[in-house]
Amino acid sequence: MNAEQFRQDFPKVNDFYAAPEGLQRPGGMVIDRDGVPTCDIEAMTQWGVQLAAGTPLSSVLHQICQSDEWKTKHPGEPFPFELLPARVEQGRYRTDAGWFVPRFYVALDAVWLVQNGQRSEWLRRLDRARAARCNGVQFAGMLDWRHPDGAPYIAFSPFDSGYWEALHTVVQDAAEREMYGCVLFFCDAQRIVPEHLRRIVLVEQAAVFCQGNPTLWMVMANEARKNGWNEADDDALLALADLFKNWCPATILAVSDPLDGDTTNATAQYLERQNRIAPHADELIVHASRKEDSGVVRRWLNHLKALADDRERWPGKAVRHAEPMGAASTRQLTRRDNSVVAHVAGAVIGAMCGGYTFMHRSDEDDACPGLLESAFAADIPGSPDFRFVNAGLAGSAVESFSGWDKIRGTTNGQEQWICAYGFADKPGSIVYRPGWTSSTVLDLADGEGRVQVVRLTR
Repeated sequence: MNAEQFRQDFPKVNDFYAAPEGLQRPGGMVIDRDGVPTCDIEAMTQWGVQLAAGTPLSSVLHQICQSDEWKTKHPGEPFPFELLPARVEQGRYRTDAGWFVPRFYVALDAVWLVQNGQRSEWLRRLDRARAARCNGVQFAGMLDWRHPDGAPYIAFSPFDSGYWEALHTVVQDAAEREMYGCVLFFCDAQRIVPEHLRRIVLVEQAAVFCQGNPTLWMVMANEARKNGWNEADDDALLALADLFKNWCPATILAVSDPLDGDTTNATAQYLERQNRIAPHADELIVHASRKEDSGVVRRWLNHLKALADDRERWPGKAVRHAEPMGAASTRQLTRRDNSVVAHVAGAVIGAMCGGYTFMHRSDEDDACPGLLESAFAADIPGSPDFRFVNAGLAGSAVESFSGWDKIRGTTNGQEQWICAYGFADKPGSIVYRPGWTSSTVLDLADGEGRVQVVRLTR
């Protein structure tokens, strides 16, 4: 529990009970008992427990607006809260209300769930993500998932009757929880829509849809090299991205995630491809290598620094990690990770470096290790005055350290967040530079690793 955040938010709930746009109770969380104003213990307990557990204030206020009391006092009125459209400025994400860091959750089959009468399952996942303070959800625009015998088990596309209505429901469900939608539009396109001319038609339809749904972001193709194109910088794919941007310039657009290989040559190819993609996109998508190395807690954590490197290479472009190691109840090398420590560290470092997506496949394994535990990552600042800094370098509050694998940080000179991670059985220590006051946000260990997150001020 963040006690300071609770002290800030609980009075705002009371104020909303009294506000004209709220429940219009003059005394706030007070009820009338035989003419005597009395504390509404039920309301205080319900919202107090939620806030103490980390539920965002916005989610609590939305719940109040869904009550019969609010609806009776505001018949036919829209909710008083609206998710503001986002844009990219100075290589960061912002709305008219301020800067933020994308903290996305994956539900690839969301549209299929709504189409097939399983909206309650979609909402269950969405509410879980919102309780973990995610501010976005990423889903597929089309899918053709098949069993080994070739029979489809999750398949949908824009050619289905009712598709655009289902997509609208998904986007609106997310927006009502103050979460952006991000559609990976062309998935399995090599099977669903192999013809280039039909792809052009679908891009035009998607642009029209996005014009009417300003909280939706667009990624043209997920893993383009596997989904109908040679690679993420395929000329045909870049042309589709340009068509979309011409038709719908306000939507945050990414093209695809180029392959990040395991060799020096592969890294050079990755950089060349991102160079070609950058002029066609608002944000660059990273899908880091999942190769395993011995002697480190997780190689994929070490490589998250690539986000910060890319942000410096392409000023003005935002950078988001769209598919880090997936979360699951059991570990599968190069594919899934069950370490709470690893996923917390990934969420924190991703927030420091750009934007982060919690990769997860509920259809395979519903476990979400590290999702709730990393909710505090939503507090990491995303404004342009904060920059990534490694421990020991100029600007870092960390003078030296031992025992940890890595220490990553972000700072604006007066405030700094650091994330240290290493093996659980290897004690780690940190020496801070004079003038900084530290406050430990999290110190967590599991059977293999340990992560410590510290906020410092001066």
